Amino acid sequence: CENVIHDNAILGQIIEDKNREIGVTPLTQERPVDIKSSVENYIYKGSETQLFMTQRFKIVYNCAFSLAKFPFDEHDCSFIMLLKTQQNYSIAFVKDIPSVLYRGPPTVNQFQISNVTSDTMSDEKETRFIFSISIHHNIMDQMLGTFLPTMLLWLLAWFTLFIDISNFSDRFVGSVTTLLVLVALLSSLNDDMPKTSYFKYVDLWFLW
Repeated sequence: CENVIHDNAILGQIIEDKNREIGVTPLTQERPVDIKSSVENYIYKGSETQLFMTQRFKIVYNCAFSLAKFPFDEHDCSFIMLLKTQQNYSIAFVKDIPSVLYRGPPTVNQFQISNVTSDTMSDEKETRFIFSISIHHNIMDQMLGTFLPTMLLWLLAWFTLFIDISNFSDRFVGSVTTLLVLVALLSSLNDDMPKTSYFKYVDLWFLW
């Protein structure tokens, strides 16, 4: 277990449990017992016996998000555990069914857990166990908190065009008031948006 490499774990965030279980699993029946022997033991063929070791770890992983499609973004976070085999083909990661159990709620903060998958890969140099968590943004919060208010303000500003042109002051007061409210709303919404150095889909909506 000390040689397992957690490829994208955060440094210093791997907590190893002190308890470890080591055992053997015979794959064949025991050899016939010699009744002439003074000690009667069950003997198994070593080449047809599997060794296993079980230990629990608590690990914090890092997942980089690309938020260009925010709030319609989807993410696939992959976590990799690998072991350098150095052409020792007797050591390999084996995927159980199911190999990953997610016991948390389907909705975490603003994200919806859509799928959890896993896979194993082995070659001449290493064996890998990879499990992935697919998540996507729950857009209902953005629909109610961002798109709906800005759309209502846009409609209100558009309705000022139906005020008679002779009542210019009424039209001016209505449109400017709506503009000021919209600017204040966009400022408060930007404070809650993820900070990125690149353009996001929601920025196109604000620009429009």
